[in-house]
Amino acid sequence: MEGLKVNIEEKEDCLRLFDIEVPAEEVEKEKEKVLSEIAKEATIPGFRRGRAPRKLIDKRFAKEAKEEAVNRTVAASVQEAIKSNDLEPVLEPEVSDIEHEDGSPLTFKVALEVRPIVEVGEYKGLKLEKPVRRVTEEDIDKTVQEVLRANVAYVPRNDGDAEEGDEVILSFEATIDGEPFKGSEAENVPVYIGRGYFFEEVESALVGASAGDEKEVEATFPDDYRQKEIAGKTALFKIKVNEIKRPEVPEMDDELAQQLGAESAEDYRNKLRERIESSAVDNAESALRAGAMDQVIEASKFEVPGSFVRAHTQEVFDEELRRLLRAGVPREEIVKEQEQLLRACQERAVHQLKTFCALEEIARKENVEITDEMMSEEKTKLSEQPGVTPEQVEKYFSSGDAESAYKARWRRGEAMKAIIDSATITEVEVKEQ
Repeated sequence: MEGLKVNIEEKEDCLRLFDIEVPAEEVEKEKEKVLSEIAKEATIPGFRRGRAPRKLIDKRFAKEAKEEAVNRTVAASVQEAIKSNDLEPVLEPEVSDIEHEDGSPLTFKVALEVRPIVEVGEYKGLKLEKPVRRVTEEDIDKTVQEVLRANVAYVPRNDGDAEEGDEVILSFEATIDGEPFKGSEAENVPVYIGRGYFFEEVESALVGASAGDEKEVEATFPDDYRQKEIAGKTALFKIKVNEIKRPEVPEMDDELAQQLGAESAEDYRNKLRERIESSAVDNAESALRAGAMDQVIEASKFEVPGSFVRAHTQEVFDEELRRLLRAGVPREEIVKEQEQLLRACQERAVHQLKTFCALEEIARKENVEITDEMMSEEKTKLSEQPGVTPEQVEKYFSSGDAESAYKARWRRGEAMKAIIDSATITEVEVKEQ
C-alpha cells in the first residue's frame, strides 16, 4: 500500500501500539472498488439489475461505500503493518480512534500483542546438583507403618471412654430454632474423633464419652454448606452414643501382604523398596531439571504477552483450588487467602511460561524437529504400551491440535536433554525428598 505510515511504540508484556496513517488516495481507490461492486449487483426501481447509472449509484450508496472502504483499508493496512515489521500476533488486533474525512488521510490506532520474545542465556555447560536419596530399611519401615495405619480396623472398646482417634457410632436428632430440617435425624452414624469429617464441636464433645451416653451439642453449618437454607446456621444436636470402637493397627504378615498384591511380607518389602527407589530417581531427575531451568531463566531475558500470563494464571489457580478442596480445606478459608493465593499462582504461571518459552527457543537453536518418520515411530511405541491399541493412538492424533501439542512437548524434551547432556552434574546425598 503506497504511502502507508506506521509508527510503532513498544510496551511491556509484548504489547505493541501502532499509529497508522493511510493516504486519502488509497481510501478513494478502495471506495471506487466498493461502488463498482455495488453497481454490478444493485437493484434500483426503473432499472434492470446492475444497469443503473453510475452517478445514481454513487449518490445513493456513498455513505455505505465510504464505511466499507474505510473498514477494508483499515484491515488491509493493519495486516501490511504486521507483515512489514515481522510481527507474530497472538490475538486479534484492537483497532480504535478511526478518523477520516473526504480528501484527508485515514488515521487510527492499533493495540497488538505479539508472540513471546526470548533472549536465551547460556544453557550449555551448566554446573548442576542432583539430589540423590539412598533408600534405607528405616525408609521401608516408615512406609510399612503408613500402609498399616491405612488398613486399620476398628474393634469394640471395652477398656474405657472414647479418645481421639476412636470411632464412635452415634444417633442424633438436630433442630434449628427448635425446628427439624432435611437430614436432621440419623441412626448409627460413624464419627472418627479428631479427623474433622464431622462437626468439630461434636467430635470434641465425644472425647471421654461412654456407650449409652446422651449429649446436647451446638454446632454451626459452614457458610458454603450444600443445603443453602441451613448454611451458616447453628443447630442443636441431641446425641446418643451407641458404641465406641478403638483403632487396631494390623501386623504386616503374609496374609495382609497377599491382600496388598504381594506373595509374602518379605516380597511386599522388596516391592516397596523398588517403588521408593523408583520414586527417588524420578524426584532426583525432576529436581535436576528444575535446577537447570532456574539457571537458564536467570540468565535469559523474557517478554511474555499479558494475555498469556492472565490465562495461565487462571489455569494454575483453578487447579490449585481443586487441589485444596480435595484436601478438605474449607472454601471460606480459601476465600480469605484468595489474593495471596492468586499472587503465588501468578508467580508459578510466569515461571512455567518462561520455562516453555526458553525450551522452545533452545529447541530452535539446536535445530530440533520431529519428522513424519519419527512421528510414526512415536505412534508405534505408544500403541505397544499395555492396554493401548493402534486405533486408539490414531484416533487421539486425528486432531491436528493433539499432534501439534505432542510435537511441542517432544521438542521441549529434546531441548532439556541438550541442557542436561552438556552439564557438569554433582550428586548430593539427601535423606528425604
